[in-house]
Amino acid sequence: MKKSMKTIIVLIVIIMASALIWFSQLNGKYTKLTKLDDFPIPKNSKMISVEQQKLIFTIEDLKDKKIDPAYKLILKKEGWNLDYSQGNMYIYLKKNERVAMELQGERVIIEHVE
Repeated sequence: MKKSMKTIIVLIVIIMASALIWFSQLNGKYTKLTKLDDFPIPKNSKMISVEQQKLIFTIEDLKDKKIDPAYKLILKKEGWNLDYSQGNMYIYLKKNERVAMELQGERVIIEHVE
């Protein structure tokens, strides 16, 4: 019984350490948009245009017009909470600021909304 308890504790410690390492590496994969209240975006994204207060990026990792769970974690960590979503449109809220993110294949349109 004692040996199995030690094994369980060791496994829990390994899992927690792995999660901590994964999350700390995850932080380095995102940067903040100062134009949009420090809204985080993946570092591998590329801005392709700016149209009427809209920032348009390409994000290579974007699949099936869905936000990656790791990206959701970073948004949550940075204080951005999902306020509304419908289809491929997501609106995030932080304090009194709202940012809309529309996914269009590998293109992402991000803009400040009222």
